[in-house]
Amino acid sequence: MTSVKAWKAWRSSPPRARLELDPMMWRLTLLVPMLIASSAGAQPQSEAPDIWVELKQNMHALRVAIPELSAASPDVRADTAEVSRIMFDDISFAAVFRIVDPKRYKLVKTLSAGFDYHGWESIGSDIVITGTVSRENQTLRAAIHVHAVKNEKTAFSTVYTEYRGSTRNLAHNVANRILAQFGLVGIATTDIVFASNRDSKTGSKNLWMMDYDGFGQHAITRNRYLDFQPRFSPDGAKLSFLSYPKKNAPPVLAIHGEGPLLEGPGMLFSASWSPDGKRIAFSSTRDEAGNAEIYVMSRDGTAIRRLTHHPGIDVSPSWSPTGRELVFTSERTGSPQIFVMDAEGLNLRRLSRGGSYNAEPFWSPSKIHQEIAYASRVEGRRFDIVVYDLANRQLRQLTSQSGMNEGASWSPDGRHLVFTSTRTGEPQVFIMNRDGANQRQLTFKGANTTPSWSPLKRK
Repeated sequence: MTSVKAWKAWRSSPPRARLELDPMMWRLTLLVPMLIASSAGAQPQSEAPDIWVELKQNMHALRVAIPELSAASPDVRADTAEVSRIMFDDISFAAVFRIVDPKRYKLVKTLSAGFDYHGWESIGSDIVITGTVSRENQTLRAAIHVHAVKNEKTAFSTVYTEYRGSTRNLAHNVANRILAQFGLVGIATTDIVFASNRDSKTGSKNLWMMDYDGFGQHAITRNRYLDFQPRFSPDGAKLSFLSYPKKNAPPVLAIHGEGPLLEGPGMLFSASWSPDGKRIAFSSTRDEAGNAEIYVMSRDGTAIRRLTHHPGIDVSPSWSPTGRELVFTSERTGSPQIFVMDAEGLNLRRLSRGGSYNAEPFWSPSKIHQEIAYASRVEGRRFDIVVYDLANRQLRQLTSQSGMNEGASWSPDGRHLVFTSTRTGEPQVFIMNRDGANQRQLTFKGANTTPSWSPLKRK
């Protein structure tokens, strides 16, 4: 699987077979709300800090109601419905609050004046998010209010505008702003890149990009052979990937929009950016034919340094959030297992103990949870996504009895994972919460693999 399978298949297969080797692959401390003046489209907010101090104590238990927003005029009803739906999905997906069943919202009266706090309390709401959508010329506007039901006060109000923007952009940014008030990092404006053979008549694969919720899927490379294993730089400005640009030629490590960064000698199998964006770890057979090892180089492809030295293959490096350690897959014990070492190649130790085949480790970027996700052969020949908690040394299995599940990549907040699964037939891209809940399919056409979640977008 992944780099391990690719390495073995390459060693024993003719060059043409390589085209078939595409691998499958809050901080909950609630701060007193602050005005985020740098946010585009944001207008002055009002807030009640005393309420937030109280809400801080029961963050995970908060029951949040998100009724459909109001349309300021008939001509924005469709926009309002879309903004409401997307904002609801974004906040629900954050997997922090308990969302009140929308079917119960109709039990609350609409008052001609004021807000029906008692009505919302009667259906079990602690927080209610309301608002109005309007449009003036080319500007779409959402006025949002967050109500604290128990206190019978508006805890927070804000206005967000999108000039010539889409309803999706407005909804995503509003959702992120609301989550920010709870001390959370919203990921509604992030992207996912993956490899796909859709629309290909020759078996080639290209890189495709989509919103985190699967909307807006479009190709970003159009090569005749194979592009796969995309990885974002920490600032999201660069996208590296492996590519077979020519028939019967070894792969290259390329930067989207720039061209090849690293070519031979030998084969390349995987790459990972350091948290500061100054280094890239990768796996290659450049020093010894048939033996893949872990290397580190500068961002510009220079100063290549070998970190591992063992006859067993070493592949799939992934950096720790601090940049001081690397996790990777190694066959040095006889079967693929997960190992951790210092960024200089020292202090090597084995992480995985259970499972006959463990590969594709990916270190969570979270500053709260010290976790590493990887694919493990749990039963028979099936692989599932598991997460190892470094703090308590506990392993939890996130997928089960649902095809082959591989190639996990963390969201930038560390609360979600994107991965590939064959549960519906061909490999498709799915997302889920870090506890394995809320698994949903994002791609449906063709075979789609090696997904990678973008960092948070800089404003």
